[in-house]
Amino acid sequence: MAWGPGSKQSSGASAPMVVAQRDRRGVVHIFNRASAESMPDRNSPLNFLGRVSPALQSCIIEAAEVYQLPIPLILALIRQESNFTHQAVSPKGAMGLMQLMPTTAASLGVRDPFDPRENILAGCRYFRQLLDYFQGNVPLALAGYNAGYHRVISAGFQVPAIKETQEFVTQVMGLYCLLERHAAGL
Repeated sequence: MAWGPGSKQSSGASAPMVVAQRDRRGVVHIFNRASAESMPDRNSPLNFLGRVSPALQSCIIEAAEVYQLPIPLILALIRQESNFTHQAVSPKGAMGLMQLMPTTAASLGVRDPFDPRENILAGCRYFRQLLDYFQGNVPLALAGYNAGYHRVISAGFQVPAIKETQEFVTQVMGLYCLLERHAAGL
């Protein structure tokens, strides 16, 4: 998976490219440049990767390592939650890149929910907690992230029959799978 094509640093120079590729053993290798074939074309649903700045790339890689989460999953979650807008605020009050609710942010010790690094690390920590609680079931963890874990429990440990949550899980899982295939070069 490639990040950074065409993005600019403050000096106006092209930003370094970061590429994550998974080998046959499932190990992710991160490189600082991409071959032409690893880049998404301009009509690809992966075009947003070009808007992921080097600073965000670094935060995402750090969070992936700390919380043992796949980079493509973090990217898909951020893309769906905020479209990589670090100042995003939802109508319900969720804040930042990973759209942390005020009570969740407070419980995670977040001081500035609009600080990209702090938001990504806290969002990934919370998602890891949900993933552990739901025994590695990514769709249930995503449903818990979107609607609240208590709603997943009330639904009998299934994605709740809430249209927004069902669409959220479908969108994130679809993009996650697409990013995984892109990272694998498929």
